[in-house]
Amino acid sequence: MLADLRQKLPPGWSVTLHPMIVGVRGLTDEGQVMETLKQMRLDEAQCERVYDVMVREALEQGLTMWKTRNLCLQGAADRENEGRRRNEEADGRGTEERARASQVKDPWRSRTSGEMRAERREGEARVEVEKERDDNMEVRG
Repeated sequence: MLADLRQKLPPGWSVTLHPMIVGVRGLTDEGQVMETLKQMRLDEAQCERVYDVMVREALEQGLTMWKTRNLCLQGAADRENEGRRRNEEADGRGTEERARASQVKDPWRSRTSGEMRAERREGEARVEVEKERDDNMEVRG
């Protein structure tokens, strides 16, 4: 690669390769990178800025790749679930199973404010019934 670059240069120019490796998690050999940047005649402040930008870009690109991977996996899972649902419907079992599943309360699902009000009313009604029963027991006792 270096030989190819040198052939393309006009006379009097030179080429030096400075590898600056940044891992997918932003890991670098900071000393090696700073030494390379100083060879390019950058002052300390410029070296710090270039280094910070380089690491930030590597992290952003890694995050972009991770998000893309997750979207692809999610899309594959969605297609698989859709295919399974269609197979169940073709067999005639999908509708009944979904109806049963919708009747089962999911303990992790958030309750709506209407559901919470209804539960509070039920609880208050239970307390009233228990108070009446306790009062009746005291009268008999």
